Amino acid sequence: MLIVKKFGGTSVANKERIFNVASRCIEEYRKGNDVVVVLSAMGKYTDELITMARDVNEKPPKREMDMLFTIGEQMSVALMAMAMDKLGVPAVSLNAFQVSMHTTSSHRIDTERIRRELDSKKIVIVTGFQGVDKYDDYTTLGRGGSDTTAVALAAALHADACEIYTDVDGVYTAEFDTDSSMFHVNEACNGRATLTVKDGKMTVHITLVSKNIENVFLGTAEDAQKDGAELIQPTIDKVTYSDGMTEEVYGFNVPVEKLDEEFDLAIIGKKGKWYDHKVSVTDVQEQTEEEKNAVEIGEEEKSEDADTTTDAAAEEENKD
Repeated sequence: MLIVKKFGGTSVANKERIFNVASRCIEEYRKGNDVVVVLSAMGKYTDELITMARDVNEKPPKREMDMLFTIGEQMSVALMAMAMDKLGVPAVSLNAFQVSMHTTSSHRIDTERIRRELDSKKIVIVTGFQGVDKYDDYTTLGRGGSDTTAVALAAALHADACEIYTDVDGVYTAEFDTDSSMFHVNEACNGRATLTVKDGKMTVHITLVSKNIENVFLGTAEDAQKDGAELIQPTIDKVTYSDGMTEEVYGFNVPVEKLDEEFDLAIIGKKGKWYDHKVSVTDVQEQTEEEKNAVEIGEEEKSEDADTTTDAAAEEENKD
């Protein structure tokens, strides 16, 4: 089998995590599979590059920013290849130019180099997020660009599987994007939710602005009202605002299957009406001390009314 694996920036943020990812890829390799690994830049290194660029020029040219950004992914793949070599497995790191990843409308990829390295029984580690244009200048692919790289490589190589890995076990923050004017993260959390990753499973905790929303359901409003629907019960969270004021609000622990992809989440408040919403979880980052202290997440409440699994009372979501 040929397997493409993609790992995000926090998965390779330090030496320990690099070796953790290396070991997981080597395990697959030792099963007799061909393995191609796509990596993002380490941790928040891209942010550091942006800061350095703006320190030199407040409005840097886009072409030079793309050139600068490529440093991050090239560092990740080179260090990963070194880690695998240390563990006794042959590996080679390749950047977008070396694999001829052309960022035209068709995202053309010349797979010859990758095939040759795989035939040499090496794990191939490719920079995510970047490509080259018709002038052989580096380009970047924007948010979720490393995922795009992995999917494009898998398609070009006719891979048997493309695995977009969640970051390593731990607690992070993430953007919680929603089309709801009411169902959004409390301002005390800087608009960011808490993402917990354990044993490859993700849960995002959304601390809300009030206690108006009583339940949520992972799926559509129609399915939420069916017999046996498992509603997500709220937690009572204590938030601390920038002025020192505190308040108790509701929060919810929502399972997340994939990052950077929309999914259905239905909500119900105190007047008994369900609403459909599309949400997504993006931009995973290490949690700062300030973010840890901004909210105390409570235990999930147990409903006193067994019927609330299907028909809890609700308030219109646009009421504050």
